[in-house]
Amino acid sequence: MKRLAALVLGLLPLANEALTDGKETLDAARAAYYSLRREGLISFTCLATPNWDAVLAARRRADPAAADKAYKVLSALTFGVELVPGQRSKVMHIDPPGGLGSTEKETEALKLVTSGIEQALTGFFDTWGPFVMTSAIPPATADVTEAHGLWIVDYKEGQTAVGLVMRHDYTIETTRIVSAKTSSVIQPQFVKSPSGLLLTAVQGQYRQLPTGPTASLQLRIEYQDVTGFLLPKHLWVSSNDGRAVTQMDLSFATCQAQRR
Repeated sequence: MKRLAALVLGLLPLANEALTDGKETLDAARAAYYSLRREGLISFTCLATPNWDAVLAARRRADPAAADKAYKVLSALTFGVELVPGQRSKVMHIDPPGGLGSTEKETEALKLVTSGIEQALTGFFDTWGPFVMTSAIPPATADVTEAHGLWIVDYKEGQTAVGLVMRHDYTIETTRIVSAKTSSVIQPQFVKSPSGLLLTAVQGQYRQLPTGPTASLQLRIEYQDVTGFLLPKHLWVSSNDGRAVTQMDLSFATCQAQRR
């Protein structure tokens, strides 16, 4: 963040010149990324399967019998996700025929696990969608400046301030998002696909304002080809809210994509 602040201060003398080329820069940046909407995707659906052994690892160490019982129930759950470019993901699940548990306590505990998986999926697609479904590059009205071989892009979405730092090959190095309640810094990583830069990993830090704790998140994504579209195949998630570290991985299968 100190580097980012220094860059912004150093850009002031160059602002007028850089703003003249802002639209051209943003158009070129937008074209440099893989976009499912640009590739012709209307929507896609997938079944999502958590690695229940990883989810239940801590419980298995404390109570192997209870973990085995929970595994039998959870492995019968079905999770699904539906995505449309520009819209928030729809995440759903179907409980097993016999329900989630034989006692009220078991049912509530397993509901917490199920809710956690749904939140993880929703959070992932909220982060992933702008980079792959549509575009993380803002419209031409954003302010663009240049210094030290980097593009600095600033704009607002309502009352939320967003800033990007891009290299000259248009790879986003850092995204910062500041709203009335939260401050976030996201560092994405990409690989070059035949159709543009494709998101493969994210490191993020999130803080509640004004003086809340900082949480961290790491994502790693593996892809599969579904009728010509690159869609998630495997997701690894690691998060730390300052109190506990949570790790999980999920596989995506039986994916179907609708093309324009």
